[in-house]
Amino acid sequence: MSMEMIKSKLREKVSTYNSLHQFSTALFFADKLVALNVNEQQTNDNNSNYEQNNVEDYYLYSKCLFLNKHYHRAYDLLQKNGYLVRKDNHVNIEKFILLGAQCKFECGEWEKCLDVLGDIEQKDINSNNAQIISSQFLLKGRACENLSNPAKARFWYTQTLQLDPSNYDALQRLTTNHLLNESETHELLATLKFPQEDDWIKDIYYATQRGDSFNQTSATLEFRSILSSSCDVLAMEAENHFYSNRFNKAYEISKKLIDNDVYYYGPALSVYLSCLVELKLKNELFLVCHRLSDANPNMPVSLYAIACYYFLLGKYEESRRYFSKATVIDPQYGPAWLGFGHAFATQGEHDQAMAAYRSANRTLTGSHLPALCIGMELIRVNNLNLSTQYLAQSQSLCSTDPIVYNELGVINLKNRDYSAAIHNFSKALDLGLSNGTNFSTTHDIPEMWEATLFNIGHAYRKLKDYTNAVKYYQMAITTLSNNPGAYCALAFTYHLMGNIPLAIEYYHQSLALRDDSFATVMLSKALEESMDSLNSFLNIGKISPNNNNNNNNNIETSTDNNSPLATPLKRIFNSIVVKPFGLLGTAQRVPVDSPSTPY
Repeated sequence: MSMEMIKSKLREKVSTYNSLHQFSTALFFADKLVALNVNEQQTNDNNSNYEQNNVEDYYLYSKCLFLNKHYHRAYDLLQKNGYLVRKDNHVNIEKFILLGAQCKFECGEWEKCLDVLGDIEQKDINSNNAQIISSQFLLKGRACENLSNPAKARFWYTQTLQLDPSNYDALQRLTTNHLLNESETHELLATLKFPQEDDWIKDIYYATQRGDSFNQTSATLEFRSILSSSCDVLAMEAENHFYSNRFNKAYEISKKLIDNDVYYYGPALSVYLSCLVELKLKNELFLVCHRLSDANPNMPVSLYAIACYYFLLGKYEESRRYFSKATVIDPQYGPAWLGFGHAFATQGEHDQAMAAYRSANRTLTGSHLPALCIGMELIRVNNLNLSTQYLAQSQSLCSTDPIVYNELGVINLKNRDYSAAIHNFSKALDLGLSNGTNFSTTHDIPEMWEATLFNIGHAYRKLKDYTNAVKYYQMAITTLSNNPGAYCALAFTYHLMGNIPLAIEYYHQSLALRDDSFATVMLSKALEESMDSLNSFLNIGKISPNNNNNNNNNIETSTDNNSPLATPLKRIFNSIVVKPFGLLGTAQRVPVDSPSTPY
């Protein structure tokens, strides 16, 4: 058998065993192929066909080394043979440069990876090497992301898609890592130029992206229906519900995906874990943590799950330890940074919480959640002007998240702009309950909206619209029946309306749930007024008919001055912050200036 035939058989063996994932066997035959070429090299210096075959064999050998994770050997082989320098007469040099850069990337040498890739002039890009060049752009984006340069990463991912619209990896990194917001994503998709025969791919892209208000063509809706069992479509639907704080629906969809694909590690897994925290499903979260830890103990999402479990148990120190581990393994993993911040904020560690949120803000440049969390934390320390700026930034990135409007309403309450507060709280309720919940059937309203209902009632009370104040306080009580603050607020409103019997009844209900100095004082005052009214009715005392109303007006006025009642009342009716958990957020109730026990 001739030597050329032997080399042809060796190439065939290498290709076959690579396709069978037997990389060490493929490497064995590739090594022999290169050794034969070295032996014949001197006698074939003038044979151009031999030279071309020799170059391809070296690429095949380097590829086998890469697949066997011998990254330094592969890079050294390419460099020693001059295959990492662009040459005018070498048509296949770009794939060698891509392979060499991938070796450096896998070694964690991000700067060296960018140096190997170098700069590519537009004139060097043609139809023959477009896919290889787009892969180089993608690798540049990944290297920039690991170097904590999200702006450059976003640029190179965008260039990747412009050059090769079918390179979904770039689009996935732009969306999953939140480098683009919804609007920017859909603007990018609109600029992609597919070949006419591949134009259907754009409809699939739209079908798997968040934001129902964009490009709802019949083709997009058809693909979304046909691909309803696809992991990406289910993840998109779960995220849509999650960002609208419809956690039960998000949990239902994400759980369906996880049950069908137990070892799924995509973005819907973060949604699923956050839903478990929000819905307080401790047992299920415990089982998920064990499954993830057994399968991939060092994956960031596995550590994130464990951190969520400890957070749900109230063991915040252990929770922070695992959030920290997740960020060390993958500094770009946004949910861990946000969870890290929440674990500090829950215990009032303002500075550490802000540091974690700012890290998330640098990483998730296209997500509204870091700016939202920073704004909420600033509300806690009463820095309302700066908080307003961050909430406005969050609103510009995502105008459909109801928590943004809830927090703007909290700022309006603190600034005594009660009409604006009512508008923002109503907007939050409209967005959060846009799944068809009727305000009249308050038993359908999720518990997390009790704080918003309570605050809107407070705003109406401050405007002396007591009828609407009573309506929203009663809705808040129906939504969460064990909140003493709501009973006290309702009692106080009835007190202001002159309905002393109902005021006494609700003061008693509030005190039955929690001993509170303000409710005690106001109950005593209501009982005194009741006795005065009874004495007046029996002609025992001499009280004019208008005294009752005057006393009620004095109650309201006294709470806005420096009277002894002012401080406890302001504490009771202060803002209640609803804070999202993780990247995709669950609502956590964080008390602000609560009188004694959080409610």
